[in-house]
Amino acid sequence: MIARRWIAAFTLLGLLAGCSKEPDRWTEAEKKAEVAQKAKEEAPKVEVAATGSFNKSFPADGIDGTSRVFVTDKPGFAEAMYKKDGNELVSIQITDKNDAPADVAAFKDATDKLAGNPLKTFGKNKSQMLVANRYQVSATSKTLDHEARKSWLSRVDVSSLPK
Repeated sequence: MIARRWIAAFTLLGLLAGCSKEPDRWTEAEKKAEVAQKAKEEAPKVEVAATGSFNKSFPADGIDGTSRVFVTDKPGFAEAMYKKDGNELVSIQITDKNDAPADVAAFKDATDKLAGNPLKTFGKNKSQMLVANRYQVSATSKTLDHEARKSWLSRVDVSSLPK
């Protein structure tokens, strides 16, 4: 009788041990997020251009009767909006892609060039060129075509971008 109880107890323990709960999708997502965060923390820090370092590269205020308004200026990114007669004409953005090699790789198949720099059109409102295999210079406009945006990109002083 005692042997039966021991056998029953061990059988029950064996069944309980074999009934482990499978992780749900939330647990798996949490583990993936933890791994990604750890990889991000362990990754070597890549320096991007300092705040204000792009400002001198933008086309001057007053070109073609436009007024320039700096919209954003933070490490690795700056944006200026050019307005004419109170309406937004074109937005010029300069982004340091030193920390984004995949974005730089997007220009490998570019067939158009501007001042020797690869140039691409993204959608119907954005033209971008890659300068020194690091700086992405964009012109975005709802009213200008690619050739007009290209003209605005040619006015950016790429030689003044940080080395």
